[in-house]
Amino acid sequence: MADTVATPRTAALVLAGAVVKGAFEAGALEVIAARGVTVPRIVAASSGALNGAAYAAGVRARREVDAVRDLVRVWEEEATLCGTLHPSCRAMLGRRGISDQESLLRLLRRHVRPCVVPDPAPIDFHVMLATLRGRQGHIDGELATTYSEIQSFTGASFDTREELERVFVAATASSALPVLFAPVDVPGVGPCTDGGLVNNTPIGTAFGPDPSDPLGAILVVTPTPALLTTPSPDPRGLQLLAHQLDMVFAEWLFQDLRRATCLNEGLVRLDALAARRGWSEEDVEAIKVALDLGRVRPVPIVSIRPLEALPGTIFSGFTDRGVRRAYLQLGRERAAQVLDGLGWGA
Repeated sequence: MADTVATPRTAALVLAGAVVKGAFEAGALEVIAARGVTVPRIVAASSGALNGAAYAAGVRARREVDAVRDLVRVWEEEATLCGTLHPSCRAMLGRRGISDQESLLRLLRRHVRPCVVPDPAPIDFHVMLATLRGRQGHIDGELATTYSEIQSFTGASFDTREELERVFVAATASSALPVLFAPVDVPGVGPCTDGGLVNNTPIGTAFGPDPSDPLGAILVVTPTPALLTTPSPDPRGLQLLAHQLDMVFAEWLFQDLRRATCLNEGLVRLDALAARRGWSEEDVEAIKVALDLGRVRPVPIVSIRPLEALPGTIFSGFTDRGVRRAYLQLGRERAAQVLDGLGWGA
């Protein structure tokens, strides 16, 4: 992980999920917007997809600061059980979950507006879904079933109410935590549930397909700390469920960060070897394709994450506004510290 990042002050964002602890990300996004960081790409899962949809719309309309200010207010005032859950008899009778996504859709429709500026900014938005039916993938040329699906949107998806609705459906599907929310039917994909269960931090997608992208960093924003210094107590009941979800999210982050770091290191070594051997750019690109590295270049991976475990469980903030405010403030503080370390000051 890099300690310094060269200009330009441009970064892809990876926004992880952790239910109400997603407020930490909103606080971090407030600082990212205030520091004038250009964001051409957002990759998100679970509650991070809700944050990502709001922020991507703000980027598109060149109003990031206003958009994230509204997002913070929503987390403070409306991220309650009553504000987010919409108990559904149909969902419960069908044993699909307690709530449908109607309350979350209403929140998005009220606070995320279509872009109307004459010169909208480019933005790509990628949402991780867990598709219940699975889909065909390949392992070494052989067909295999995978349950992860990335749904991608370009800037034009944020320009009309009809296209925005597709973004909202994907974002709420990605945040459909099992038992709490019923699966969401995504057109062209089928019923989907919480994308964080299959990959909470899809960092590989953040590199993008074009090696000429002027990325200064990939910022991975997550409420999961790097190291738990205090062993977790013996959890029971709802706390056990929350802890198990924390384990899933933390393990995805660990594996994804390690893979991304190894990819960066491998690309650096390949470039150094190519320089020593006098290989052409075409030779290097052919090697990358042969090794399934794609058309990527080394990009620093920088985490914005708390130094210690956030207070409470991933559900605590539903009933405590003070907890949500604490998450927001911790997100602001960590983002400021990390960006200061990169030389991306105010």
